[in-house]
Order: sequence, then structure tokens, then C-alpha cells
Amino acid sequence: MKKFIYIIIAIFIIGILCGTLYYFHQKNINNNTVLKDTNNGQETIKENEKLSFGEQEYLMLLDEADKNPIAHDGGVIVPYETIRQRINKYENFLEKYPDFNQKEDVKEQLDFLYYIYRYGLDNTPIHCDKNNSFMLEENRTDVKNSYKNFLNEYKDKESNYYKEIKSCYEKL
Repeated sequence: MKKFIYIIIAIFIIGILCGTLYYFHQKNINNNTVLKDTNNGQETIKENEKLSFGEQEYLMLLDEADKNPIAHDGGVIVPYETIRQRINKYENFLEKYPDFNQKEDVKEQLDFLYYIYRYGLDNTPIHCDKNNSFMLEENRTDVKNSYKNFLNEYKDKESNYYKEIKSCYEKL
């Protein structure tokens, strides 16, 4: 019986040690790496340099985009509200870090999110012309509700995106 108890205690201690090592490993990754831009526009990680708060937050945005894709096989696979929320995160990031060293990359990603949000993709299109709109009927309510939230949230920011979303919303 004592042998069994010692084995249980040893397993418990090993579990605590593994968890502690994992924690410090993750902390080391988060605090001792930095994004570097390469010739092909891909980000690389260089160790032994500290990440700024902006770089850490940018990595979190990239991680979210990687773990939770919004599109697959030419179609939007998430509710449009999810895209709106992601747009909001990128907008807030650019406001919070206006001098971020990879600001152009963030803007490109934001433009792509806006494009998907406004026009959809090949298998989930959103077309709004002068008099009417076209989209998959099962997406209409989702898009309309998300556009309404977008217009309420961005009413003080009269950007081109706002005008396009408003124009399309009025035809839905």
C-alpha cells in the first residue's frame, strides 16, 4: 500500500514540475522573442530580444486568425458578427499602436477583412447594387444584423468602409 501511495505522490510531483516547466517555457517564448520582417513579408521569430507590447498583441491577433479562420474553400465559415469583431480588434490595434513597425501588414489584413465583410467570398457572396442586393438567403439576417451593429459602432468614424456598409445595409 505504501508503494502505491509513493507512486501517486511521485506522479503528482512530476505533474506539477511539468506544468511549471511548461509555464516558464511559454513565458520565455512570450517575453524573449521578437518579430522580424523578411524579404517575402513573412514574420520570423528571433530569440533573445524582448517583444514590445505592440508586437505581443500583434502575435495574439495572428494567433487568433490562425486558430479561428473565417473562411474555407471560398466561403465564409463564421457568423459575420465574428468578422465585425475581428475588424474592431484590428482597428483598435492600429489606434493603440499608430507607430507599429509592421503597420502596413496590419492594414493589409484589415483591408482584407473589410473586403470579406462587405463583398463576401466566391461561395458566400454579398452584392449590393443601386437597387437591390444578392446573397445566400441563409446569410441575409446574419449580415444585416452585423451591419447594423457595425453602423452603430462606427457612426462617428465616417470612413469609406462605413459608407459602403451603410449603402449595402440600406438595400438588404
